[in-house]
Amino acid sequence: MSEIEKFPAPWSLQGYGYIFMFKAEPEWLLEHGFIDAGMLEHYVPSVGSAMLVNYESSTAGPYGELLFIPGKFKFPSGERYSISKIYVSSMQSVVNGQDNWGIPKELADFTFEKQAGVGSTRQEHIRITLPEGGEGIADMTLSHKSWGVPVTTALLPEKFRTVAQHWQDQLFYTAPSARSKLQFAKLEQAEFNQSLFPDLNGVNILAVFKAEAMKMQFPLPQMGAN
Repeated sequence: MSEIEKFPAPWSLQGYGYIFMFKAEPEWLLEHGFIDAGMLEHYVPSVGSAMLVNYESSTAGPYGELLFIPGKFKFPSGERYSISKIYVSSMQSVVNGQDNWGIPKELADFTFEKQAGVGSTRQEHIRITLPEGGEGIADMTLSHKSWGVPVTTALLPEKFRTVAQHWQDQLFYTAPSARSKLQFAKLEQAEFNQSLFPDLNGVNILAVFKAEAMKMQFPLPQMGAN
């Protein structure tokens, strides 16, 4: 395989995506949330989230992304969110995401298919599979309205949007920022391969949003003591 081009932080990204806010039983998360064994005792019961994003442009080119955040964990700097499982559709994103921010990205194929809705409702079908053999990871249909409200993370203190990641004996703290037009959405149907990604049918989904016209910044991380 040819050498992967390096794209150091910071990154600028644009696109749209879906945000799932959920609550789950700690026992379920510890068994099904793909939490590393060394992190299990540091889990703090809290609201978790998942994201499904179509980055139509980024510093490293366009790619799809599916990620799972079980909730907060105890780190030396305090309680922080951490990604336990994540797939992206380009090797540039896999390698640079690991190197730049310690994000444990894995490669997958993504298909985004917009479908006809009813009235002001829009619908989209997304399928995510392993690149070799085509084994399914996730299959989802989501709907959303055509109106939205502008939002920004600029109003949030940095500690509330900081993601902490252990990777290769290093600790990365990253505080991404974003602005978007947020719309209420609905998960119409979903199937997950539980051996490859947490089954969102097993959690209590509190809300689903579509982030339209999303612009994100992933800055240089701060390195912490492990």
